[in-house]
Amino acid sequence: MTRHATAADYTRLGVPTGATDAEVKSAFRKLALRYHPDRNPDNPEATRHFRLVVESYDAILQGPPPPRTPAHTRPMHPGSPQTAPPPNRPHPVFRPMVEAIPKPLAALDVGDVVWTDYAAILVGPDRSCYLDPADLGRPHVDRGTQVRVERRFDGYHVTLPPNCRHRWTVSSRAAGAGLAIAALNETTAPLRTGGFNPLMPGHLLDSVVSKMEPGQRGWTIAAALVVQPNGSCFIDGSEHVNDQPTLTTPVRVERRNDGWHVVADGHPKRWAEQARVPTRGHIQLASAVLGGFSVRPLDARKGR
Repeated sequence: MTRHATAADYTRLGVPTGATDAEVKSAFRKLALRYHPDRNPDNPEATRHFRLVVESYDAILQGPPPPRTPAHTRPMHPGSPQTAPPPNRPHPVFRPMVEAIPKPLAALDVGDVVWTDYAAILVGPDRSCYLDPADLGRPHVDRGTQVRVERRFDGYHVTLPPNCRHRWTVSSRAAGAGLAIAALNETTAPLRTGGFNPLMPGHLLDSVVSKMEPGQRGWTIAAALVVQPNGSCFIDGSEHVNDQPTLTTPVRVERRNDGWHVVADGHPKRWAEQARVPTRGHIQLASAVLGGFSVRPLDARKGR
């Protein structure tokens, strides 16, 4: 059974007593990477310190709450006798008697199955998903590690918990620093895939076109823009908005009081040649400037 956390455990991780789970995880991740046995194969002192860090981490995040004085041991009034405490009972939660040593995701072998937190998944501007190679996986699931990662012959397979409500933000370093994910599943249902890297669903992303507030501006993918031959322009409201332009997000979209406005490269005829039809999730634009040309619907031009 995991023991109670002490002040020494917080000192060992370098966090103040009462630190939040996020602060504890961040400090533990840095220390685990520094003292991990794989990085210090010939340093027994580093291995010993690593085990102490893991023990302190488990005590803080997974240990039982601080002991409380039972009511039957507190005197009813000064001078009244105290009854004997009941015998110790085993903890109701079963924990496997195995040594839970975290392992970086980049060091997983084929066949390994670990659990990690939501921060391990990096999402690129084009919604492609990757894994943070430095993130640590644990051999069992708990309240802070609910994302399942399995290393197979074809790559990393990631499974999200059922009814996942976590929302990811887009990271520009995802493709450069991340490990490619071969499959992304929500329990047993596979999510949208695009080639080798799965795409994060729009409802799990932090910001989408339809939820932009007036005054906000961002960049999205070219496939989000639909231009019809009559000059009507639409933007996909479910597409993610990035705060910086990239090669995969060349369309600038801005929300104003009168609606959405778009600026993009490419002549309007080139956009209209794609002959795409807007769906219910598309939003009609108030204005669009494509390749330096202002595009307006035919009925707007006739009414002028």
